[in-house]
Amino acid sequence: MYNFDQIIDRSNTGSLKHDLYAGRDVLPMWVADMDFTSPPEVIEALESRARHGVFGYTIAREQLKAVIVERMAMLYNWQVEPDWIVFTAGLVSAINCICRALCRPGKEVIVFTPIYPPFLQIPSVNYLELVKIPMLNDNEYYTIDFDSFEKSLNPDSGLLMLSNPHNPSGRVHTRAELEKLAEICNRHNLPLISDEIHCELLLDGHKHIPVAMLDKETLNNTITLMAPSKTFNIAGLGCGFAIIANPKMRAKVTDIVHKLSSHPNIFGYEGAYAAFKYGEPWRKELLSYLTANRDLVNKELAGTKLKANSPEATYLHWIDCKGLKTGPGETPTTYFEKRGVGVSTGAAFDAPGYIRLNFGCPRAVLAEALKRMK
Repeated sequence: MYNFDQIIDRSNTGSLKHDLYAGRDVLPMWVADMDFTSPPEVIEALESRARHGVFGYTIAREQLKAVIVERMAMLYNWQVEPDWIVFTAGLVSAINCICRALCRPGKEVIVFTPIYPPFLQIPSVNYLELVKIPMLNDNEYYTIDFDSFEKSLNPDSGLLMLSNPHNPSGRVHTRAELEKLAEICNRHNLPLISDEIHCELLLDGHKHIPVAMLDKETLNNTITLMAPSKTFNIAGLGCGFAIIANPKMRAKVTDIVHKLSSHPNIFGYEGAYAAFKYGEPWRKELLSYLTANRDLVNKELAGTKLKANSPEATYLHWIDCKGLKTGPGETPTTYFEKRGVGVSTGAAFDAPGYIRLNFGCPRAVLAEALKRMK
């Protein structure tokens, strides 16, 4: 029904992803947006709102909160109250506001590495200390090092930032893992900030479990961050939301959001509503397409010097390039750029020697990129 094979020219559109290599024969496979058009219902909703012609300050309509509540119940059997929802201008903005709201200067923010680069950058700009706990890596299958995590905790520990599904590896944490993590956080009164924006991009039938829904104590200690941005390819609209059941925690975060952050714009609200309300058929076809793309990467890189994992979620492949023979001063990123493929550097995720490959693109483009990489 939907044509994910269509190749769309994104040049001269202000695309961060494509303009980085403007004028060069380099296929952009790096930053996490896809090269597919969004669901037609989203496009129609944005066109309809544009025709209204007045673009003043806008608040989220109650219908958006209602559709989020419905979606949490449909996908996860999680009963969320509308009042728990706090809209934000996106994940990075939300995490900055949460750090400022919950931690006084000098407190520690704990992350599990490798990790989405802003997790490594946000603590310092909020006058907080970064504590990195390397994940356990069993043949590119990443799990949490619970012993090291708990040993790191002290009176200065301010909060934990979790990525689930994990960016960059694509791991979907199991219920047992989440329960163990939540128990440690609850016992130490450590707020758990859970980035779950890739939660609707699950492959091979994997199931996402919002950590906050495990039990009442965890619900009261957790802030869940979600957005339609990755799933429906509308990151540029800048609309995300936090689910915060704890009223004191919610009041603190809301206060900082109002004082420090812009709010989602008109089109962000409209796009989010249309995506969640009408985009499910599109999402299901997308997942089938992404699964086939993931499998193509696995097939083409098997037997090469590149050691790829097989992500359980997202459209991002995490690849060990330490077996490559690079030249003096050459990194895996520059190595592949010279061969016409632009990838994200693992160093930005605290993992030099790795790359992250975005396979959220038409299959013909992916096939050409893999040919160049081999």
